[in-house]
Amino acid sequence: MKAAPFTIAASDIIADDDSQFDYRSFIGSAASGDVWEGSVGPGDQGNRRFTYQGDEQVLETVFFDNLQTNYPTDGSGDYHPEKLSL
Repeated sequence: MKAAPFTIAASDIIADDDSQFDYRSFIGSAASGDVWEGSVGPGDQGNRRFTYQGDEQVLETVFFDNLQTNYPTDGSGDYHPEKLSL
């Protein structure tokens, strides 16, 4: 069974343009324990990194631990489960 993509967080950032931020995803589960992503990007300790470009910035879509997916989209990145073939 495949899980649909979802939004991790939205946050206000007060910083100068071109400031760099590192981040990594975390899944907390009572059933299987807590899991952090492995080394997934160019940031410190393998964190993902983005450069702040100002108001209303939307980060690219990424998947936990850089797992490859084949989710059907409409070309805009919007998920369409009705087009998923199992």
